[in-house]
Amino acid sequence: HSDGLLDFRPVVFELCALAVELNDSDCLHFSEALATATDRLEDPIYQDEPQLIAALSAACECLVDDNSLEHPLFSERIRYLAHRLEHCSHPGSAAGHPNPTLERIFVGEAQERLEAMHEALELLPPDAYAIKSAAEEIVHLAEPLELYDIIDRARLLIIRLTPAPGENLDLDIPETRDHVLDRIALLETA
Repeated sequence: HSDGLLDFRPVVFELCALAVELNDSDCLHFSEALATATDRLEDPIYQDEPQLIAALSAACECLVDDNSLEHPLFSERIRYLAHRLEHCSHPGSAAGHPNPTLERIFVGEAQERLEAMHEALELLPPDAYAIKSAAEEIVHLAEPLELYDIIDRARLLIIRLTPAPGENLDLDIPETRDHVLDRIALLETA
């Protein structure tokens, strides 16, 4: 695999064909994960990504071992390697980095929701439901990208805007308004 992607790709396809012949679910899963990771290598953004290169190198080294198919832990090894390759092949995963394009789209959408929150606070009377709805939309936008810090902060704002039974939420009260503004500021910072 040190000769470059042009030599590497055909070997990966051969491996996929062998996995189909073996008809072993672990081998098929591994070969699919390897092919997906190889496809990602062609993207200039990710071709120098250290986690992806390390996962591909580990997979290749495991396959070069003598008697690797007969090794008692072969299935366990390739399941682990497939899992590692999959984490490197999906944006926003624990081992990889979020897709910059998706992040830019998220930031633009989140900014619109934050502006809507500020506008809702300026209404007379302030619209707590509109602020809560915008925070819920931010949660829905952040979940696929696994932006847990933003999700947690938006949920804290939602909780603050959800009055207890029998309680009235009045954003004209300075303390309540300041608390909501603080929560929005924390969300903006995230």
